[in-house]
This record gives sequence, C-alpha cells and structure tokens, in this order.
Amino acid sequence: KTCSHGREDPIYMWTTLALGLNGSSVKYLELTDNNPVCLFPVSKLYPAPPSLLTLKMSSNKLERFALELTNIQKLILRDNNLGNFLRLKSFNKRTERNSKLEYVDISENNIYTLIPSVFQGQAELRYINLSHNHLQEISFDVSQSNNLSLLDLSNNSISAFDQNSMRMFDNISLTSNLTIYLLNNSLQCTCKTLIFWKWIVGTRVNVFFDRRCLSADGTVIQFISANKRIQELEKECLSYDMFIIIVSIVLVATLICFVGAVVYKYRWKLRYMFYLAKSKHRRHETSTDSKHYVYDAFISYCEHDNLFVINDCIQNLEMDRNFKLCLHQRDFLPGEEITTNITNAIHESRKTICIVTKNFFDSYYCMFEFNMARMESIYSRDKRNIIFLIFLEQILPQNMPLMLLELVQKDSYIEYPNDEQGAIVFWEKIDEALRQ
Repeated sequence: KTCSHGREDPIYMWTTLALGLNGSSVKYLELTDNNPVCLFPVSKLYPAPPSLLTLKMSSNKLERFALELTNIQKLILRDNNLGNFLRLKSFNKRTERNSKLEYVDISENNIYTLIPSVFQGQAELRYINLSHNHLQEISFDVSQSNNLSLLDLSNNSISAFDQNSMRMFDNISLTSNLTIYLLNNSLQCTCKTLIFWKWIVGTRVNVFFDRRCLSADGTVIQFISANKRIQELEKECLSYDMFIIIVSIVLVATLICFVGAVVYKYRWKLRYMFYLAKSKHRRHETSTDSKHYVYDAFISYCEHDNLFVINDCIQNLEMDRNFKLCLHQRDFLPGEEITTNITNAIHESRKTICIVTKNFFDSYYCMFEFNMARMESIYSRDKRNIIFLIFLEQILPQNMPLMLLELVQKDSYIEYPNDEQGAIVFWEKIDEALRQ
C-alpha cells in the first residue's frame, strides 16, 4: 500500500518483482489491496517470472490488466474493475502462444460483456469464474478449451443461452464433464427461451439453476420440476402460436378481401388502363373534341346481329352518309390480341355504338367493349358520354345490367322501328348523334 511519488522514473511494484524473481523458484505471488497506480507501468511491462504458477491480484481496483502469463496456471483477478477493459481486450497479452492457464477468476469485475477472444489460446483451462458480474449473454468463445470442467456464471443477469452457446457447451461435454453454475440469474421461461429449457434437461452438461424463472410480464414463477414447467410452457406457447396464426390468417384474409373489393370496384378502370398501356397509345392524354379520330364510330355487336350491321349500318352510315365505321370483322389487326384491338378501336373512334339485343348481354366481348367504352368516356374524354345504344328488340329494364340502364335513363339510346317512315327518322337521329 505504498507508492513513490515525485520521481522522474517511479519504481513500479510489478517491475521490481518481475525482475527480482526472474530466475527464482517462487511459485506463488499474491498482490492484494494495493494502489493500482503503483502496480504496473504504462509502457514497458515485463512478463511473469518463469517459475510463477499462481498469481493472485484481487481487490486492487485494477482497470487494466494485460500480461504475458508465461507459465502461470492459476490467475485470480477477483474484485477489480476490469469490465471496460475486458470488453475490448484479453488479460493474456500473448494469445497466439498456447497458455498453460488452468484456473482463471475474474469475478466481481463489473463485467457486462467480454470480447469473444478473451479465452483464446487457453486450451488447458479447467475452471472459469465469472460470477457476480452483469453478464446478460454468452459473448465469449471457449470452444478451444476442451478440458473445461467448471464455468461459474452465478449472480449475473443471464436470461438464457443462445443456440451457438448451447452447441459450444455440448461439444465441450463430449470430452469433459462440464458443470455450469447459473444460480441467481434472471432466467426467463417464455416461448423464446423454451429451447433453452429443453436443452437444460436434455444436455450432458451439468447445469445448476434456481427453481424459479421470470415470465414474459416479469412475474416470478416458482417450480419444482423443470420437465413439468417445460410442459406447461409448451401448452402456453401452443396457445400463443395458435393465436398468432389465427390473427395472421384473419389479417391476411381481411387484406385479401379489401384488395379484392378495391380491384372489383375499379376492375374496368384497371383493365382499361392495362390494355391501353399495352396498345400503341402509351402516351395517352385526355382527349378533346378537336382531336382527329380514325373512325367516326366503333360498332359493338354480337355475331347473331351480324346481318343488321352489314346490311343496314354499312349502307346507311358509310355508303349514304360517308361515316367511317370500325367493325371488328373488317378492321381489327390480325395477330393482335382481341382485347388490345378493342381498346385501340374505342380510343380511335369518336363514338361507340352498341347494337343491343338479349344476345348482347350474353356475349363476353360485347360487355367488355361496352365497359371499355365507359372507361374511355370517364378517363379519356372528360366524362363526356361517347356511347350510343341501338335497341333492336324490346328488353325489360329488370333484364338490363345496371350500368347500361343508367345510359337508358339518360336517353342515350334509340329503338329500331318496324316501319319504313320510322327507319328514316331512325337513321337521321343516328346521323345527328355521330356529328355531335
């Protein structure tokens, strides 16, 4: 407990002992309750004397310790303050050389974590005392210490071992009768630590622990049998897992229903945008009446009504009135997808005329053309109606699709007459609608 001050070259206790004992037969050296300032020099540090087998340096308030251990077999550094130092470095200065160290005690050193290589190169280690610290996990590597028989981790803050640590201790137990003390720790018994408790009861390692653990909410649970506690925990975790699965399924189903509802609501808009993007009109902009259209009208009709289109529409609209019509049988590009042809035809036509019969409602492509024309009207023509309906036969309102009935209620339709005078007025009305 003495120290020389005020000298340019102060004499350090370790320097004096290391040099003085070099060549001696001293095997045991104890330096306890000393002033750490007087023990070790900052720069040149002499290795331990070759004869020294036991070095005890407890209760010195050491904050640094990195020594070439030479032949030391037992190192006791209990009750110091090496936590911050051992977080970054090892106490053995020459880790590349195989150490003869068998016993190391670094308990009560305010240790929260250790550098993984702190025990590197110490194959002869049999006893490690890390008790009365603040360890929360196994961060160090003792996989090279195959002779390890006792690891004291009592009085720390360990909640469980991770799988790498359990695997490492299992490997050591194949060559050594390993015992681990886990008394007075914060062991948790939750679904996350279930595998750790199963390891405790199934491993060859002798694990000593308190018959209590902490639940997920911090409640202390006392138990007598670890196996029984594991069974209870498995039931709890099964219920929890089932709850998570059910909640996940409900959430996914809800999300699917929501997405499905949105897609269904906007299905025609999405299809219109998709087919328009596939067509040559990729740089599509909102149209105006001043835009030049390729066709005056696209005729949407069912195959059953083919004769009306060929005999009446072409004659009265193209031949007599010089309108340019788009007919799928005549004007669609061969080799192009029919949906793309339909979208292009509607987009390039000023109007879309639907020849409505009962067969029209039963035709997939007729209804597709009608809905694409609706989307064209809403999203490309500033919501101006471009659809004109021609009813070739009487159809009751209740037999019409709701969207088509809306157009009927807006008077965007005309019925085909049965008399010659009515036919003249009929084609004049269509002429007027196409020129609007």
